[in-house]
Amino acid sequence: MARAIWKASIRFGPVSVPVKLYSTEKDVRLHSHLLHDEDRERLQQRMVCSQEQTVVGRDETIKGYEIEDDRYVVVDPNELDAFEPEGSREVEVMEFVEAAAVDPRYLDRTYFLGPDRDEQAYANLARSLEQTGLAGMCRWVMRSRAYLGVLQHRAGVLSLTTHHYADEVVPEEALEIQRVKPSHREEAVAGNLVEELAEPFQPEQYHDEYEARLRSYVEQKAQGKEMRLPRPKPPEPTKEQDLVGVLERSLNTLRKG
Repeated sequence: MARAIWKASIRFGPVSVPVKLYSTEKDVRLHSHLLHDEDRERLQQRMVCSQEQTVVGRDETIKGYEIEDDRYVVVDPNELDAFEPEGSREVEVMEFVEAAAVDPRYLDRTYFLGPDRDEQAYANLARSLEQTGLAGMCRWVMRSRAYLGVLQHRAGVLSLTTHHYADEVVPEEALEIQRVKPSHREEAVAGNLVEELAEPFQPEQYHDEYEARLRSYVEQKAQGKEMRLPRPKPPEPTKEQDLVGVLERSLNTLRKG
């Protein structure tokens, strides 16, 4: 059973929809820790002064913002309190936009939203977004941090995804890519290959093979078993003049299969 991590109300105009926020992610990875090689005990991380090479306690630290190399402006924590956003329990919808127009490059972390006591208001909002194809651009404060995000409908469930600001996203113009027009043959072969590989989106069919092999290796080693380590063979690069031929052979193999 998923547990809510925050409660709020989605507000737009006179409408207020109480919701609970849930994480859409779970940690399933195997974690490693640094150990002392002599006694296998876990190591502790400590702060060390780079000038004096001495261990420094947290009560001896101050916060400084680097404005140039090795030049800092020291700021008192009490001064920073004045910049913290005012806390609230409202997710304010500033405007509604076409959901299909939301650029995925700007999206970051997604949360599920569930109803908080008022199931009817929640269902009405979800249905409205589904029928109109719109998404809400929102802002809210959670745990002393201000967020920009997108409210969307996903298969009967509302979701809230944090959204990067424009100056945080690298534009395409920053990439110095030479524009080369493919030949008609290359374009046709590549297009046919893409169509042959087209399948319905089913994320459950993709698995982290590295994590599975690592977990199996660690479990076997914990039982005292010896395992032969895999030796991956690096793929050979395709020669530029053979690219179209490789695509055509791949396409023929797919069609025969």
